Amino acid sequence: MTTTTTCAIAEDARLFILGDEGVVFSEGTQRLFGLNTAAVVIWCLLEEGKEPTEIIDHLAETSGESNRVVAHQVRAVLDDWRSCGLLKSEIGAKQYNLERQAEEDPDRPLPSLKDEAPKYACTHLYRLLDSHITVAYGTEREEAVVHPVLEHLEIPANLPANDEIGVISTQEGLLVLKDGEVVEACDRPDQLAAVVKGLVAATAINASQYLLNIHAGVVGDGESCLLLPGQAGSGKSTLTAALVAEGFQFFSDEFALLQHERLDIRAVPMAMCFKSTGWNSVSDLYPQVADLPSHHRFDDKIVRYLAPDVPNGETGFDRALPASTIIFPTYDPTRPTDLAPVSKVEALRQLMEECLVIPDWLNHEQVGRLVTWIDGIRCATLAISTLKEAVPLVRHFWREERLDA
Repeated sequence: MTTTTTCAIAEDARLFILGDEGVVFSEGTQRLFGLNTAAVVIWCLLEEGKEPTEIIDHLAETSGESNRVVAHQVRAVLDDWRSCGLLKSEIGAKQYNLERQAEEDPDRPLPSLKDEAPKYACTHLYRLLDSHITVAYGTEREEAVVHPVLEHLEIPANLPANDEIGVISTQEGLLVLKDGEVVEACDRPDQLAAVVKGLVAATAINASQYLLNIHAGVVGDGESCLLLPGQAGSGKSTLTAALVAEGFQFFSDEFALLQHERLDIRAVPMAMCFKSTGWNSVSDLYPQVADLPSHHRFDDKIVRYLAPDVPNGETGFDRALPASTIIFPTYDPTRPTDLAPVSKVEALRQLMEECLVIPDWLNHEQVGRLVTWIDGIRCATLAISTLKEAVPLVRHFWREERLDA
């Protein structure tokens, strides 16, 4: 059986070779696709203007398979590409998650200040990335809840501020303001720290320039950094904290900001967050966590925040390093701890699955740099049963990268 349909690659689709595999990016739909070696060959033959029948004959001759078997395989690939919009005049839906949609948050009615100017008892100025953010507290009670979580970011109050966040107590409850407008209401004091911490991070990140914002822990060794992308519950935050306890530099346990051009990773050093389910696992590394106040997040998680040590002369932790290693952790106490290399195409797929924000429309040149970037990075997956077993594996894998270089 053969196929006779004429095929032509969509004008906005481009192939990037990655090892023995490939990545195709469609600029018009902002979709990224991984291709195995066989699919790369088919794509290249299409680029040369070959018809499907010619591709089938070529592959059958080089593989030794029958034309019938090869025709079935080629037809499946071409049908998939048609459904994905990679061939002309077709529209599709399957893609890597290059354009993550923001989670829908139902409108929550917020109290009004009724034109009353808020009154504050004390203020602090914090620096994160390129932003100077004032946080003003209505009373010392609110300050005592929130300030310890941000204190490591504090800078002299006489410097100019870019944004202002306010925390006040009213008859309507505890209100959080951004530039004078109410943006959140809390029912209880132990919800304040999580809200203000998130608002400070979002304000600074939104004001900065970057290519991608990946949900990941990040640590550095002074020369390069390690990314630990993962969803909530993957163990990335506790693994990040364990590596910091081993002496690595703290960048973030939540955000990996890939800068433009070189794609270096910039530090976003908010306080480390430990969920109640992970307190025991870090108790030996950070015994002080047991004495920290508990905070209630709106996802109903009970957490404690530990501010990282401030490096000498690094006000605001303004550091950026190239990435040399990416490890995708998965916490599973029922499986043995194990680290295994992963292909670059699969690593790119998983990385984009953890992409929180892509602020600008991507083009072929940017995706080409992203493919070149990940081609020079060692990538692995890590099943975590215990931190005691996981940390040496990570350290050894990272050290191997140094020796290989």
